[in-house]
Amino acid sequence: MNLLGLDWGQKKIGLALADSETKIACPILTLSFNKPSEVVDKLREIVEKEKIDVIVIGEPISLSGGRSLTKEFRAFAAQIEELGVELKFEDERL
Repeated sequence: MNLLGLDWGQKKIGLALADSETKIACPILTLSFNKPSEVVDKLREIVEKEKIDVIVIGEPISLSGGRSLTKEFRAFAAQIEELGVELKFEDERL
């Protein structure tokens, strides 16, 4: 199974590839963007080229459990879901 990891930020997103056999993620790219749709187009290319089965995205939750970026993050995640690939969220605390 091929996985694509996303480290979401409001201006940049880090990408890493992994597979379920090696369980090692290798960074491949950092994307700077103005609009989330710019990222979705690039992700679509990567998903097709690398035959991605699952996208894992780090959810920005503060140590106290606050979700101050929830609106922007959820809007971005909704666009990612349109790629038709399973999407999993990972709590980024610690």
